[in-house]
Amino acid sequence: MKNQNNTAGVFVSIGGKVMNALPGSVGVLGDIQVFPLTLEGGVGDDVKDSLVSWNFNSGDNAFPTKAVELLYSDKDVPAVLETIVNFIIGNNDLAFFRYDNMGEKERVFYPEIEAWKRANRLKVQRFVRALATQYVYFDNIFAQFATDAQGRVTDFGAIDPAYFRLGSSIDEATGKSKYGYINKNLGMSGHLSFRWERMGAWGVSGQPNSNLFYHSGGYTPTQLYYSVPSWVGGIDNLTLRKKIMQLYNSTLDNGFNIKFIIEIHPAYYSNIGATTKEQKDAAKSELSQKIEDFFKGTTAGGRSILVDKLVDNITRSYEGLISIKPVDNQLSDTQFAELLKQTDGNTPVNFGLDATLAGFTKQGMGASGSDTLYKYLFHTAVKVPSQRMAVLEPVWLILESLGFVAKYDFTEIGFVDAKIVRQSDSHTGIDSSVV
Repeated sequence: MKNQNNTAGVFVSIGGKVMNALPGSVGVLGDIQVFPLTLEGGVGDDVKDSLVSWNFNSGDNAFPTKAVELLYSDKDVPAVLETIVNFIIGNNDLAFFRYDNMGEKERVFYPEIEAWKRANRLKVQRFVRALATQYVYFDNIFAQFATDAQGRVTDFGAIDPAYFRLGSSIDEATGKSKYGYINKNLGMSGHLSFRWERMGAWGVSGQPNSNLFYHSGGYTPTQLYYSVPSWVGGIDNLTLRKKIMQLYNSTLDNGFNIKFIIEIHPAYYSNIGATTKEQKDAAKSELSQKIEDFFKGTTAGGRSILVDKLVDNITRSYEGLISIKPVDNQLSDTQFAELLKQTDGNTPVNFGLDATLAGFTKQGMGASGSDTLYKYLFHTAVKVPSQRMAVLEPVWLILESLGFVAKYDFTEIGFVDAKIVRQSDSHTGIDSSVV
């Protein structure tokens, strides 16, 4: 997209380190950190703006990036999030609806709009999926538009929240930021530069020949700029699960730490010709490494080791040159599973999805077909509509700029959901009238 506005100066990195800012110039507005911004390029002295960091979580401006890292460190979360996104976008075919005089909802088709959809089909699908994913992950969406001389949208796309920050100046008419700033990689070294390009906010309609952003999503009281995703309340749980798995994997990779006590008989050294202290120390170190390597890793289970024994001809007793005694280390075994069990099972619920719909079942937790169908209908009827309204706001703006909203008689845009029925009605379990 070609930017018709001028660019902003150097001042801050994605990770929250202030670059070239004046000492003491970082302010805090509630839980929101504001960095001063020096504009360059002749944008006018009347523009005094600051960058608002995504700061509601432990004062960390890198929240979007670190959130994804945390979410993807869990074995269950990515699949749950993808399921919620799929519920929102349905068949990912933008559909238009209106209500008849009886209040019945019907799908309508308009050749001009369908032609526009076909011409932009892949772009629209990727755009909507990206916005739905942003909404599910962050409870915020960021869209970008390029407009022509008449203010019609000619290009559009989602803005990655890792590289976008809102400006602190608020438009009194809309209550939203007048400007946003997108990080531009202007260098060729492969490293991100700390240069932010200013973008104007979408107003009542698209401004002519502009590069505009649109920000929407949920609403969190006390947060004037960014909404807070509800799953943030489970960060401690996700962090604990991550640490448990890291500890368990580390224990497996490094052998069974403090798992065995190895006793070496003095006769072992004489048998291998180690007589000096230096020779004995070297032999002990070599033997320790061999035994550690022998038991290390996940393929070492069930291995056996052969050791020599000394025999006392008087007492006829046997004594081993090397003795390996197990240590009862409960933390390395059952407690890992118990800790994970205590943090498991509620993952889908934490993200607003019934566990059955996410495909999570436990012993004694099975759901009947009719129960699952009811949950599906409840979810699509109660939760999905409001989520779609938030995600599809930028699509409405595109349609309005192209004149489709004023020209055609539709009252709602959305997607087509599969209508699940009993197999006695259809062997596929899906109503054949729904495509």
